[in-house]
Amino acid sequence: MTDRTRYRPVVLGVAPATEPGYLLQWAAAEAVRRRTSLRLVTAYQPVPRNPLVPVVTPFTADDPYGARRAARRRLDRLARWLHARYPQLAVAVVVAPGSAVPVLAGQVDEAGLLVVGRTDRGRIAQALFGSTAVDLAEAASCPMVAVPDRMHPPPADGPVVVGVEAGPRLPEAALRFGFAAASRAGVPVYAVHCWRPGHGSAAEHQLLLAEAVAGFRAEFPEVCAHLFVEEGDPADLLVWESRWASLLVLGPTGGRHLPRRLGEVGTAVLRGAACPVVLAPGASAGELAEAQGRGTPARAHSPG
Repeated sequence: MTDRTRYRPVVLGVAPATEPGYLLQWAAAEAVRRRTSLRLVTAYQPVPRNPLVPVVTPFTADDPYGARRAARRRLDRLARWLHARYPQLAVAVVVAPGSAVPVLAGQVDEAGLLVVGRTDRGRIAQALFGSTAVDLAEAASCPMVAVPDRMHPPPADGPVVVGVEAGPRLPEAALRFGFAAASRAGVPVYAVHCWRPGHGSAAEHQLLLAEAVAGFRAEFPEVCAHLFVEEGDPADLLVWESRWASLLVLGPTGGRHLPRRLGEVGTAVLRGAACPVVLAPGASAGELAEAQGRGTPARAHSPG
């Protein structure tokens, strides 16, 4: 089956402090793997001509303080850096007034993938200043990837880890994204399932997970898939698995009534994962965590 977002551009949210490095390299490499273009998007706050006089709407007519021009220069510099390293990649730049979240949310209808940076600022700083990745989790209708701010990238040959809820509603978006990403990168898929203590045996959950991925094994025969089941805390398990993964994909759950937000466990996964984290469309890490329950990890893997 052809991915309907495959040839749409990869959209990268660029913060004012973004410098050439792992975030740009990851987004560019992903765009090359997808055979599509890369779009650099940044937001700026226009300053009125007389800052002592309050205005109701942003003043953008002549940009006297050069906010737009400065933002455009930053993107052009990053685009030149990318072109020198990925000459085959088409790079476009978009500079828009406003805050980062609404500006990036306005790009999702045209994007095949939305990429944002993720910094580990801690609980207090995150509560005070928020997080673009967390805030965009609700707005993004396309897959979104939060790439950690780090000096060294994860191993390129690391597996794609997919966190799934095995049950009546198959996590198709997350599994398809994970298998497709693994196929492009030539790496295996680790399908990981965690459930609440006392709700069934490992053998029962192993069977449910095998049934959930069976169709994708047939659709992507070139991808080697392994199944891992564990009774315990999904955040601990997924953060642990991210240590040697190249990508971590969080999938949907069967509970339509559950709140569509990241929640404590989902935020912990975004903050603690050692590799880029994907939120599949129509899913949230909070739904995954709530549906799979909480507990003490047992670290008893059952390879499939």
